[in-house]
Amino acid sequence: MRRLCALLVAGCAGAPQTVERDPGAALDAAEAAAVLRARLPLVLPGATLLHEVAIDTQKRSIVCVGRLTFPSVDSLRLVAQTPFGMTLFQVRCERERCTAEMASALAGRVPGTGLAKEIGRIYLGACPPGSPVFRAGSDFEARCAGPEGTRWTERIEGPSHRLAERTIHEPGGRKLTIRYQDWAPVGQASHPRRITLLSGDYRIEIALRDVQGP
Repeated sequence: MRRLCALLVAGCAGAPQTVERDPGAALDAAEAAAVLRARLPLVLPGATLLHEVAIDTQKRSIVCVGRLTFPSVDSLRLVAQTPFGMTLFQVRCERERCTAEMASALAGRVPGTGLAKEIGRIYLGACPPGSPVFRAGSDFEARCAGPEGTRWTERIEGPSHRLAERTIHEPGGRKLTIRYQDWAPVGQASHPRRITLLSGDYRIEIALRDVQGP
């Protein structure tokens, strides 16, 4: 697939609520809390992330450059532009509400509201403390309920506590899979250099190119 550029960064994102599911090899409460506390964050307040993003929808493909900022731990701002500097769309997320402003050239071709929601789902929200956590080989799997009746599953790498995959099931049966790969040092933190979102509607590929600030 062609590399496209933009800054996507998840559905809409308020912190999901705990939901109980099959017990399996569940950790006890103290172990589960320790795993979730150690999980590396995706939000980097005060930093600006520059991405190349590829967005393939059923109607068209987009190539753009994204500038992502996090005003707080539960909000984000995204400006996506062409390589020549023309703004294609802007996304704002505040807790569980994400909105998008689309350029007229994209009207009717790219689902602005849906795109904003997926950006929120990529970066914001996470299974909260108190969520059931299960062993998955050398990794862990946290399960919880998200906004709007969604069900979230997060696979967390055991030794590093990096988020490897987030799966979201919507009430109507739609499924999203978000993969976080190639984590690398970013200042005093760490961040994935490649993120891929797959759904029945589109595919998004994000490549981190630069980080400015903390």
